[in-house]
Amino acid sequence: MATSAHAVNYTGPLVLAVLLPTVAVLLDPTQTPLNAAHDKAITIVLGWATAAPVAFKEVMERLDQGVREVLEGSVRLAVTGGRSQTAAAQPTTKKQISLKSF
Repeated sequence: MATSAHAVNYTGPLVLAVLLPTVAVLLDPTQTPLNAAHDKAITIVLGWATAAPVAFKEVMERLDQGVREVLEGSVRLAVTGGRSQTAAAQPTTKKQISLKSF
């Protein structure tokens, strides 16, 4: 991984534009349990995002929507530790006190 991160620093978006879609083929955030290839691939993707954040963001914005969704879902799953996003996505309802006018 150190070699690939080193290459990303020097060539930026050009390398990531080729590598991210290629690595995305190994990712499937909907598969349970996640396989070893998924774990290795997401480790590499997170390394690239850390090593060259500006280039990573630039390339992610230009990726095909399907590839981007797979990458984002996999990263989100890795960062949250596999916790369900549905609980976090649902807004909490606040109790309201209705004031009656006299």
